Amino acid sequence: MEKKRIQKAIYFLMFFLFLVTFLGRLGGFKANNAPLRVEESVFCKGAHSNRESSAKRLMCKVGLDVNKDSAWDLEWLPGVGPGRAQSIVDSRRRNGPFNSATDLTRVRGIGSKTVKQIEPWLEW
Repeated sequence: MEKKRIQKAIYFLMFFLFLVTFLGRLGGFKANNAPLRVEESVFCKGAHSNRESSAKRLMCKVGLDVNKDSAWDLEWLPGVGPGRAQSIVDSRRRNGPFNSATDLTRVRGIGSKTVKQIEPWLEW
């Protein structure tokens, strides 16, 4: 388990370095000198696909779908670790899909504070 977390951290750092390099080559600015936002870059084309990595979708401001994404993907949400992510998936399998962010409170360990924290990162 620890090995997987280390491996995820290494992949994230490699991804971050790639992104910094990529934006550096673009100069970090659009033609009208407005700051380049990550979600507008070439990097984010196709990020709406569920096949893209969860980290890329979150960086491009495309939310995660708690009714479709795996526990591994849900771990990227703030305040959600492996245990909570697996609990979300288990609850989804037992009780059916979540209709709204407030439905996540039926998962043990997720209260209204956690829901408020992760709600901006979810897509329905």
